[in-house]
Amino acid sequence: MTGEVLIGTSRRSISLVTKRPRFKTETYMKNWKVMKEAGLNVVPSVRIIDDNTVAMTNLTRDGSKIYDKAFLLALYQEHQKANYQRLEKANIKPDTIDLMYLDLVANRRDEITTELNRQMGLLDNVWYNFSRERDDTFSIRMHPNGMWDMLLIDIDTAYSASIEEGTQNQWIPNEFNYTMDKIVICLQDPTYREPPKSQF
Repeated sequence: MTGEVLIGTSRRSISLVTKRPRFKTETYMKNWKVMKEAGLNVVPSVRIIDDNTVAMTNLTRDGSKIYDKAFLLALYQEHQKANYQRLEKANIKPDTIDLMYLDLVANRRDEITTELNRQMGLLDNVWYNFSRERDDTFSIRMHPNGMWDMLLIDIDTAYSASIEEGTQNQWIPNEFNYTMDKIVICLQDPTYREPPKSQF
C-alpha cells in the first residue's frame, strides 16, 4: 500500500489507497468482483489506475486498525530487534484499539468464530483457492468505537482452481486462529521472542 488519495470534492471525497497487485490489475478486479458478488466482506471499492496499480477504499481512515499477518510481522520485528540488541523487553506498548482487540479475543471469541464460519460458508460457494504462500485470507478490523468486522483483504493471491472439497476448511481457519493468538501473545508479553520461521 502507498499513501492516501482523495477523489471528489471536499464535501464528498472518497479516501483511497493505492496497491500494486502481484498479478495483472484485470485479474485482481475480476477476483474482487467474484468475492464481492458472493457476499464476502471485501474492500468496498476498487478502481484500476493502470496495468500495475489499483486504488481501493482506505479501510483505516477513521483510525481503525487491521489485525492480520502483516500486523503480526511488524510485532515480530520489534521482538527480534530487542533480541538483537539484547534488551529485556521489546518496545511494544498496546494502544487503546489494541486493548479493544485483546478484549475481543479474550472475551468474545464465540463472535469471531461465528463470523469466520459465516464467511467460510460464503467462500465455499466460490470455487477459488488461495496461495499458501500468502495465507492471510481473513483480517480483523477494529474501530475506535469498539466495533469490529472481519475482512477478506488480500484477494490478489486468489486464483481459479478445482480443489478437493474441504481443503479450504482445514487450513484457512487454522492460519487465522494462529495469527490471531500470536498477535495476542506479542502484544501482551514484551519478553516474547520470535519463533523459528518454520512455524510462521
